[in-house]
Amino acid sequence: MRILFSSLSAYGHTYPLLPLAVAARDAGHEITFATGDEFHPTMEALGFEAVSAGMSVFDALNAAFAADPENDEDTDLQQLTQEQSTRGAAMMFGSVLPRRFIDDIGRILARPGGFDLVVYEAANLGAALAAQRAGIPAVCHGFGRSGGGIDEERIQGLLSALAAEFDLDVEFDGMIFSKNPYLDIYPPSLQDPTFLGAPNRV
Repeated sequence: MRILFSSLSAYGHTYPLLPLAVAARDAGHEITFATGDEFHPTMEALGFEAVSAGMSVFDALNAAFAADPENDEDTDLQQLTQEQSTRGAAMMFGSVLPRRFIDDIGRILARPGGFDLVVYEAANLGAALAAQRAGIPAVCHGFGRSGGGIDEERIQGLLSALAAEFDLDVEFDGMIFSKNPYLDIYPPSLQDPTFLGAPNRV
């Protein structure tokens, strides 16, 4: 199989996927890993094809705050209120990053030869939308406690609006697309108890 792994460009989002990617490589599958350029040497050392996707979290945060109509050019990003921080994080995870990954992953999935599966980490919902748009099965790979204290309702609203732009149908279980299997690597004793019974959790 040709498998595309994809993560946001951050250690805590990228490194938890590596054991599964290595196991898939060792089982004879062809692995491509789409993430930020700074992680490409690691991917190539593991024998994966590395391709660029997304943007840095710092750039995404700046874009999110710039897109917030309640902020102005005098807004000090070092002195944000709790509400401004919450709105900014929601805009980043619900719109800015997903929109960028839909474009980048979409181009990768359209390459000759195609892919059989997309494995995306739980915060990279744009990769999930790109896979759905391309008609390719996708698996969500967890990296921590479900939810993580983010404003799920606000992010769901932004993601639903984005999906509608591309005529995609999404259903949520918390911050997870419920149509895709969710590989949960977090210890059950530490996981959100309400998530342990999710029907798509593996």
